[in-house]
Amino acid sequence: MAGNSLASHMTGFEQFDNFLNKYCTISGKFLDVGGTGSIIINAIESKGHKYESLNLGYGTYDVINDPYSWNMISDNTYDYVISLTVFEHIEYPWLTILEMVRVTKNNGLIYIVAPSTGMIHSNPLDCWRICPDGMRALAKWGKVTVLDILFDEQSKWNYCEGIFKKEREKI
Repeated sequence: MAGNSLASHMTGFEQFDNFLNKYCTISGKFLDVGGTGSIIINAIESKGHKYESLNLGYGTYDVINDPYSWNMISDNTYDYVISLTVFEHIEYPWLTILEMVRVTKNNGLIYIVAPSTGMIHSNPLDCWRICPDGMRALAKWGKVTVLDILFDEQSKWNYCEGIFKKEREKI
């Protein structure tokens, strides 16, 4: 992964573009956790995908009352659940990954990118930096398969990406 800053790439966000082109080859339904769609919606929809978002106070789903319980979304709804540079702002990311897994369809993908370094940028909080082992821990907690962990040591944020698959539930 190479890159300067998140804003210089957004879709041009090089990391997300790579995920979209490599892993999202079958049209499906996206949920952007913490997203507004403003930067990536065109790239997603131009590939035949449907875009929805979940955020505090706005988005397709507003979770301002309880950001860790997305009961307005049924289990196994989305083919792709993504979160771009949001996990550092989430107080309890281990709860968020469980909801991401719950709303992802069997054999669906979860994509998280978060900084592992960088300045504090509260929005309204700044709680974490996530390294490759942290991504693996989130996958383990969520009981998803790690497809890839990518780490950018070239940017000031040293972005870490986790690409996970929710395997078909065993009956």
